[in-house]
Amino acid sequence: MKALSIFISIFLSVNLFSQEAAQTVESFLSRCQYQQAIDYLNQKNDTTKEADMQRVLCYNYLHNYPKAVDILLSLQKKDSADVQVKIQLASAYNQLSMLPESIKCFDELIKMDSTNTYFKIRKADLLYQSNKYDLALEEYKQAFNDNNSSYLSKQIASCFEKTQQWDSAKIYFEYALKIDSTDEKSKIELIKIDINQEKYAAALYRSEVFLLTDTNNIQLNILKSFCFYELSDYTNAIANFERCRTLGDTSLLVNKYLGFSYFFTNKEDKAYPCLIQAFSQDTTNNSVLYALASVNQTLENFPEAIRLFEKLIQRVVPTNSVLYTYYKKLADSYHKNKDYQPAIDNYKKALKYFSGYQNLELLFKIADLYDVYLHNYEMSIGYYRQYRESLVDYMQFLEKSDSTNENEIKSVSNKLKNLDEQINYVEGKIKK
Repeated sequence: MKALSIFISIFLSVNLFSQEAAQTVESFLSRCQYQQAIDYLNQKNDTTKEADMQRVLCYNYLHNYPKAVDILLSLQKKDSADVQVKIQLASAYNQLSMLPESIKCFDELIKMDSTNTYFKIRKADLLYQSNKYDLALEEYKQAFNDNNSSYLSKQIASCFEKTQQWDSAKIYFEYALKIDSTDEKSKIELIKIDINQEKYAAALYRSEVFLLTDTNNIQLNILKSFCFYELSDYTNAIANFERCRTLGDTSLLVNKYLGFSYFFTNKEDKAYPCLIQAFSQDTTNNSVLYALASVNQTLENFPEAIRLFEKLIQRVVPTNSVLYTYYKKLADSYHKNKDYQPAIDNYKKALKYFSGYQNLELLFKIADLYDVYLHNYEMSIGYYRQYRESLVDYMQFLEKSDSTNENEIKSVSNKLKNLDEQINYVEGKIKK
């Protein structure tokens, strides 16, 4: 009887101690004192599974995932069929970007319970994260057979979208919308797919339909605006991009395409602030840089136009036609800024990237600058003569062409007549 009393006493004291320790740990956890909880468990030398799982929880909160993995691997050795341990191990591996190890954990879990939809979905998610879209698609489809949820339908659609199987992607995004007519992701992706297929009218129609029930949705408004832009309807693009800004969107995309739309409608004064903001958001964007340089030129801000065109030429190695355009516009800016020698230098650079009739304008500009502004008549005569040779070649081409414009022939003939008079005049100056 006395022995029994001692046993009961010991049991009660141990049980009370265990309860007290559990309450202490819970108190640390409730106050987010995760390191203190770990230190306490280690101090008490508690090696139970429950204590180890609490350590794992704390290490996860502290983002010390390697420590969590070590504990979980130790627990897995003791019981390889413990589902919660495998799930936690898969999660820790995922946090460490060890996706193959995480996938392996779910493979083992699926072997243990082949009917578990959650395991299939998590494995599919990890395959998707690994950019293995075909394999992810197979897993999502298996899970979809058990549970045709909106989430799975969208994930299947996303796999098709990633592999550019646009029509299949549309089917599953549209199915997701049938399940949940308010689903924003499906609406946006359906419009984006139409845009990727260059079906801008269809994309515009979708965006307008979706906006009927969600008027102030910024993403839908941006996509609608972009469709107008791609359809070259710049007036409507401007109106809709301005609405996006009213709704609070000042993103690069909005500033850039609003600036382009103003630029293409010759509203440089309104394009300028948009392009300035767009360029500050992305200084690597050459399209914005070109538009900004051109706008500065039109607004007669020639020093800034020169600086931007020079920057553009330095940073790209484009085609001949693009280099021709950049050097010509840079030279035009120098010319209008009354920097005549740099203008000539850049017109000459532009000449390198095209030949024949394309260079008629440049040859005349160089000759005219030497003649009228620099009074270097010897140089001007050389370029006037090159210009005359090109004009004669152009005249012969027009005369042989079946689709010749008589007015154009007459115009070239008059230019040759005036040019001969100018050459004679300049030669007279040289003789003096």
